[in-house]
Amino acid sequence: MAPPGREDMKKDGQLSALPPLDRVLRKTVVDPDITALQKRLKDLDLFKQEITGEFDDDTQAALLSFQWQTGLAADGIAGPETWSAPGDHLAFNYTTPAKTLKMADIAMAECTKRLRWTVPTCEAEKYLALMRGPMQRLGQIGTSPVFYSWCASFVTWCARSAGISIPDQPDGYDATMALVDSWRYWAKQKGFWLPTSDDPMRGDVVVFKWKRTDTQLDHIGIVASYASGSLMTYEGNRRNQTVYGKRNMRFVAGIIRIADER
Repeated sequence: MAPPGREDMKKDGQLSALPPLDRVLRKTVVDPDITALQKRLKDLDLFKQEITGEFDDDTQAALLSFQWQTGLAADGIAGPETWSAPGDHLAFNYTTPAKTLKMADIAMAECTKRLRWTVPTCEAEKYLALMRGPMQRLGQIGTSPVFYSWCASFVTWCARSAGISIPDQPDGYDATMALVDSWRYWAKQKGFWLPTSDDPMRGDVVVFKWKRTDTQLDHIGIVASYASGSLMTYEGNRRNQTVYGKRNMRFVAGIIRIADER
């Protein structure tokens, strides 16, 4: 299946007017103009909830989608640049599958927790526990629930939580999806692998290689946004923590675009 792209989409009707703004709106801020922001996002069919005037998670997700689709810096904050974007120039929608976008939303929620793995009873153990059994069956780890590099297990957990079918182990490969290279092998096997000449989209998975002379991949994350060369990702095990942060595209070795709803 070909990777999802863009399709022309015109917006009909009158957009809600926005009052002048000389400040920023973000989560935890109480401001009467949040109502105007929600109305505008609702007009663009990005905000699906009732107008409350509260800058909640749904408002932030809709704002991120607006920023991402219009090429603005996707930071979830309504500053003067975002506020002045006319909105009626929203000429396309990405056709990324809903489950893939849900995976990004789940990863965003997990990264706000800033989870660390410390002991087997900590919350971050849910990521590592996912692959412990398959890795033990392959003889790659022992029975004790000890720490292992869990960036790929984090991505697997987010994908499965969104309803995307990710195998424990790719067919014909000798490692589980806890290994970043397994993700590359599986993506190429499924036709989901894209070169770095493509622009990443929200919900894509990106793999990293710190040293170009190495053959093995070093890290993996989920794309939060990409605009004007700026890549933002959701990652697990970034210094043993779930993190939302910026990455340099020169370290990206490939893009995985899961293009179906399985």
